[in-house]
Amino acid sequence: SVQLYGGNNVVAAGNLFYNDYDGIVAFDGTSGNTITDNACYDIDRGSCITLYSDNGSVVNHNTAAGGMNLLEIDRKSADPAGKNTVYENNVGDVSVSDGSTLATDTNNLYSGARSPDVSGSPSFAGGSSPTTWAGYELKSTSAGHAGATDGSDVGIRASAGGPPASLQ
Repeated sequence: SVQLYGGNNVVAAGNLFYNDYDGIVAFDGTSGNTITDNACYDIDRGSCITLYSDNGSVVNHNTAAGGMNLLEIDRKSADPAGKNTVYENNVGDVSVSDGSTLATDTNNLYSGARSPDVSGSPSFAGGSSPTTWAGYELKSTSAGHAGATDGSDVGIRASAGGPPASLQ
């Protein structure tokens, strides 16, 4: 896991999170982060990325597998609600609670999504249960292929590079 304790303007890109309690989290407020091209599976809390009291982070081109949420936006009772978070071009649903709001919610792929998101299930290059970062790229026949706001696939992108080969 990566915890942004007191962290703002953090760039988290190209990571593979699996078999852990969390992926990327900020439980004590955060802002201005750029979180892109990360993949998650087998995360105990049920969300790949958790941002409490977020203000203005960008969550773009990430992938959550196994039915978990990609993003959770929430707050502690004594803290302000999250706002201005950009959520686009991801594979996985979002949970927004306790008065928090998103600035953008578009072109995300998950079952039961409503437009401007994409309803469907991903088909991954690495099969139904990939174990590598690159395995979480979409197949050309998948829902969400060429469905991102930039014309690329939703979810992680090969051009991002991912983690070093020895960690994949």
